[in-house]
Amino acid sequence: MTRDCKYRLTCSICRKRHPSILHDESKSSNKENTEKHSVDEENPSACHIPEIEIVNQLGAGNKSHSSCAMAIIPVKVKLKNRSHAIETYAFFDTGSSISFCTEEIMHQLGGNGKKMEISLNTMGTPHRMSTYALNGLQVCDIDTNSVIDLPTVYTKDKMPVAKTHIPTNEEIVKWPHLNNIVLPDIDGTIGLMIGNNVPDAYTPYDIATGPAGSPHATRSRLGWIVWNLIRKDSITETNAVVNRAQLTAIHENNKLDSLVRKSINLDFPELLIDDKKENSIEDNYFLKQVNESIEFEDGHYQVALPFRNKEVKFPNNVSQGLNRLKGLRNKMTKESEV
Repeated sequence: MTRDCKYRLTCSICRKRHPSILHDESKSSNKENTEKHSVDEENPSACHIPEIEIVNQLGAGNKSHSSCAMAIIPVKVKLKNRSHAIETYAFFDTGSSISFCTEEIMHQLGGNGKKMEISLNTMGTPHRMSTYALNGLQVCDIDTNSVIDLPTVYTKDKMPVAKTHIPTNEEIVKWPHLNNIVLPDIDGTIGLMIGNNVPDAYTPYDIATGPAGSPHATRSRLGWIVWNLIRKDSITETNAVVNRAQLTAIHENNKLDSLVRKSINLDFPELLIDDKKENSIEDNYFLKQVNESIEFEDGHYQVALPFRNKEVKFPNNVSQGLNRLKGLRNKMTKESEV
C-alpha cells in the first residue's frame, strides 16, 4: 500500500523517501550533504521541518615565525536592567558575524539562555556542541561610561585566543605614535568575543597611525583597541587561531517537543486543564469579599476581615477592657507613690 501512496513525504534533510522526523543521522551515507541541504519551504506536510540558521564566522588568521597580538581590551559585561557587572577581556574578531561569551560569564551574571545544539565547522572539520543562546547582554567600557547592547550571543567553554595574545603597555610604548595610549590591566579571563554584527563597538572616534609596518590603534566607545601588533621575537607558540568556522544552529529538538505536545493535546483534550491554573471556590470567594469591602480612607486602603461565615459576631468585651484598664491604672498609681 505504501508504494501506491500518491502523497509520500520526502525528508527535507537527506531527500529520501521518509518523513523528516524519522531521519536517522547515524544511517546517513554522506554527512556533508546532510548539513548543506536547506529546508524545502514549498513542501508543507504534517511532519516536522527543521529550521536551520547558517552563519559564517571568519577568524583572525594564523601566525608563522612571529606571533601577533590580537585586538583584546578589558571591558565590563552585564545583563540588561541589572546593575551587577563583571570585568573581563573582549576579543574583537572583525571577520565574525556572530558573538560568543563563555558559559562562566553567563553563570556569573545569572543569565538563562536557550539551550540548543549547533554544528561548528572549523577548518573543514565539523563537530557538534551544545550551547546557549543568550539575549539581553550588554558590554561597556571599563569605566562604565558607554553601554552597548549586544545581539544574541552564543556560549562556549573558552575563546579561541589566550591571554598571551593580549597587547601590553610595554609593547606599545616602543612606538612613538602610541605613547599616549594606556591599556587598562585587569585580573580576568577572555570571556567575550565581539563579532562584526556589533557596529557600535567598532566605530572609531580617533585613530593613531604610524609608519608602514607599525601597529595602529582606534579609540572606540569601549576604549582604545590596538591592531596589528607583531611580536617578531616570540616564536614559542605553536597554536593557531581559528580562521574560519561555519555555525549551524538547529532548533529541531524544541520544535519536535512542541509538535508532540500539540498532538497529545488533540488526542487527549481533557489534559489541557492541567496546563491552566484556576482558582478554587474558596479563592474566588475570598477575592469577592476583598473587592466588595475594600475602601480608601485617610490615604490607606482598608479591607474587611475575610471570614468564611458572614454572620460572625464578636462578643461585647467592653467591660473586660474597662476592668483591665482600671487594674493598670491602680498598678501605675501605686508604683508612682513608691
